[in-house]
Amino acid sequence: MTSVPSQHFSPQAPALLPNAGTPQPAQGARAEQLAELYAEHFAFVWRSAKRLGVPLSAVDDAVQDVFLVAFHKLPEFEGRSSLRSWLFGITRKVVRGHRANRVSAPRDATDPEALPSQDAGPLRAAEQAQSARLLQQLLDELEEDRRAAFILVDLEELSVPEAAEVLGVNLNTLYSRVRAARQDLGKSLSRLRARSERGEPWNR
Repeated sequence: MTSVPSQHFSPQAPALLPNAGTPQPAQGARAEQLAELYAEHFAFVWRSAKRLGVPLSAVDDAVQDVFLVAFHKLPEFEGRSSLRSWLFGITRKVVRGHRANRVSAPRDATDPEALPSQDAGPLRAAEQAQSARLLQQLLDELEEDRRAAFILVDLEELSVPEAAEVLGVNLNTLYSRVRAARQDLGKSLSRLRARSERGEPWNR
């Protein structure tokens, strides 16, 4: 398959669950667990929510909702999967609600994934921004199950068995979804290249 741009972007976590009923000290160990969970996995949940289709203007709210759900479900976590896998399952459920109420991002909204690294020159900065926008456009065109499989295996680099467990499917199904997603992305990239060669904007 034609290569797809991938960035392991790590946004900086804001203060723990601002304006959303941050757990009180009286709740003790669970609050401390949540603080550790949030600090360690915020970037992963943020990337996942955005890549799963939450509009940029709502990503922070979605992430906050994910960790609130995680806080209430911490006593149910039995360690049968990794915390990252468990959080992705919660994220996927939360995202469905946010996508159902999808609104366009404000015109002045800035996608942090499109921001250049500090040492990037003008050309590199433009390439990074375009790659981030292209990746999101391609992901938005994928069917939901294929999209989730591709995000876990090709972007977040989970093992196939772990990704299969997260999505609740057998290994053959997971392999099939990843393969189909790669094929779909390859076709989409080919269409975009053809459009570019005709002088048409690729991101319309």
